[in-house]
Amino acid sequence: VNTNYGGYDAATNNLSDSSGVFRHVKILNSGITMQPEKEINGLSLIGVGSGTIFEDITVDRSDDDGIEIWGGTVNLSNVTISNCTDDYFDIDDGYNGTVKNLVINTTTGNAGIEMSGNTAATFDGFTITTGDTQAKEGGIYFKKDGIGGHFKNGTIIHNGGQFVADGAIQSKGVADIANVSFENVAITSDAGLDFTGDSAAELEAKFNSGSENIICALPTSVTLSGELTGCTVLTADKPWELDGLVVVTPGAELRIQEGTTVAGLPGTGDSTSYMIVDKD
Repeated sequence: VNTNYGGYDAATNNLSDSSGVFRHVKILNSGITMQPEKEINGLSLIGVGSGTIFEDITVDRSDDDGIEIWGGTVNLSNVTISNCTDDYFDIDDGYNGTVKNLVINTTTGNAGIEMSGNTAATFDGFTITTGDTQAKEGGIYFKKDGIGGHFKNGTIIHNGGQFVADGAIQSKGVADIANVSFENVAITSDAGLDFTGDSAAELEAKFNSGSENIICALPTSVTLSGELTGCTVLTADKPWELDGLVVVTPGAELRIQEGTTVAGLPGTGDSTSYMIVDKD
């Protein structure tokens, strides 16, 4: 696709073409269906080069995909997407840029991130929270054969309950496992809903062999007390309470979603509520 659109100049081999600067942009209540199978996304990028700047982008209530990128090398940072009716961040046709600091909250619609068309993009710093009213396809969806991707410093909070029981990482077809990596990624999900689909075993093995990846748990109560062990995730959809001294033990991991409220219960002296992170 790069040879057909503006992100690539065959004469100069220029993948860093610039289409301008887009900062602090909000795209609200967008996206329409022109005719069956032909919709307009919140933001569509076709063959856009890496010289283009996209920073601090919000897409909310798109009546199709939030953002869809066909080909190109454009990088994006500080992106928030919510309340879409199809996929939230969709990449196709060889897109291989880098997306940093991506926040996705799915309520309606389908995949948090959908990938097709021999893509192998990099996502560095992301939080994907799936809602129980999402239709299908989980947090990250490897849609077809030959899909790669590199995922770093992220958290997937997969609440399950979707109309189709796809996992936090869902796959259809044979993923390009040699071109997939996970680094410092945490997943929370119901039992059996971390990796699903045709390449589930291979993707899970890649996850397990990566650096600092971990399967986490959501606390069963909003009131935290005593010692936290293993990996714990606190989400922003509810307030959390500290009851007395709460210790994150050496070797344990605590991940707190952006916008989360944590408060101590009333008390003084030995009944004071506070948290300590205890490192080796």
